[in-house]
Amino acid sequence: MVHQSQRRGDLEAVAALGFAHFNGVGVEKDLARALDYYRQAAEAGGHHGRNNLGWCYLHGLGLEQDPARAKELFQQAAQDGNPKAILNLAMCYANGQGVERDLSRAAELYRQAGDYGHGTALVALAMAHFNGHGVEQDPEQALEALREAISYDDAQAMQVLGSYHYSGRGGARDLPKARALYTQAARRADTQAMLNLAYMLAAGEGGPRSVEGAIKWLETAARLGNEQAPGMLEELKAQLEPK
Repeated sequence: MVHQSQRRGDLEAVAALGFAHFNGVGVEKDLARALDYYRQAAEAGGHHGRNNLGWCYLHGLGLEQDPARAKELFQQAAQDGNPKAILNLAMCYANGQGVERDLSRAAELYRQAGDYGHGTALVALAMAHFNGHGVEQDPEQALEALREAISYDDAQAMQVLGSYHYSGRGGARDLPKARALYTQAARRADTQAMLNLAYMLAAGEGGPRSVEGAIKWLETAARLGNEQAPGMLEELKAQLEPK
C-alpha cells in the first residue's frame, strides 16, 4: 500500500507501473492491475495517478463511466501542475463532460497547459482562436499559438499550420511552406501529415514531383495504422499502371 508520507517520485513510479500494465509495455496488458496502481497513486496524492485514473473514469475503461469523478480527478492533478490533467480538464469544459460546458474556461486552461509546453493544448488554443470558441476570433493569435507549439517540436502543430498555409486560411497561400511543414511533421510520425505530403509530392505541389516519395509516405502511414492510407496508396498505384 502506498502512503502519503512516501516521496512524490515513488507515487509517480507507482502510476508508471499502472501505465505499463494499461498499455502492455514490458509487462502483460492487465487493465485491472493498472487501475489498482492508479488508485494507489491517486489516493496518496500522486498527480499522474489522478490524471490516469480520471481518464479511465471519463471513458469507462475497466470501471463504470463517471465524467463527474473524472473531472474531479483532473482538477486535483491540475492543481499540482500536471499539464496533461490541465488539458483533460479543459476538454471536460469544452465538451460538457462532468461539468457545465464553458468554452471560455476551456480556452483559459488550454493557455495554462500551453505555458507548461504542452503542444496539444496550444493546438487546441489555436483552434479556439480560429473559430472564436470561448475567445475572440483572431487568426493571428491562432497562428502564434501554433508557432509556439512548434517551438516545443509538436508534430500536430506542424501539420495544422501546414494545412493553413496550404489553404491560405489566415494568410496568403504558401505551398512550399506547407510542404516543408508537412515534411517536418511526417518525420515525427504524424500520419495525417504523411497523407498531405504524399498528395503534394504526387501532384508536384510546392516542389518537385515525386511519386516514389508519395508511395513511401503512404506505405509508412499505413504501417502506422492510418485508415485512409491504404486506399490512397491503391489509388495512386492504379494511376501508374499502363492503360
